[in-house]
Amino acid sequence: PYLTKFQDNISKVVDGFIMITKYTGMVTIPAGVGMAAIGRELVLVLYGDNWEPAVILLQVLALLGTMATLQWSIGDVLKAIGRPEVPTRILIFEALYTFPLIFIFVNINPTAMMASLANLIAVSLSAVIRMLVMILVLTLI
Repeated sequence: PYLTKFQDNISKVVDGFIMITKYTGMVTIPAGVGMAAIGRELVLVLYGDNWEPAVILLQVLALLGTMATLQWSIGDVLKAIGRPEVPTRILIFEALYTFPLIFIFVNINPTAMMASLANLIAVSLSAVIRMLVMILVLTLI
């Protein structure tokens, strides 16, 4: 809703996106990287040695959450500039590599960690693709 106020002024939409992404990153990057860095100690202190196998899952999920939050507002930008079909098309394209990645990783080792690792790879790739698509759409306006 914030970005739709500026839908007729692309530079303000871009400035809003940069501001949203900057502040989101200021919180989520340190939180995600920090949680990944201290994940082992956190799990061992809170839950004990029996939970040590969960450490890698916590670390992967922390990084996955970080990557996911950095791309959240791209869909909002595209909707604000009158291109609501673009995020849907991107989502369909993402499904073409996300589901096979998860399937392959889980078939190698059927664990939550492997599914999460595949999802981390897919979300990281999606972040790059979404950013490139947004830049392309904004330059064509």
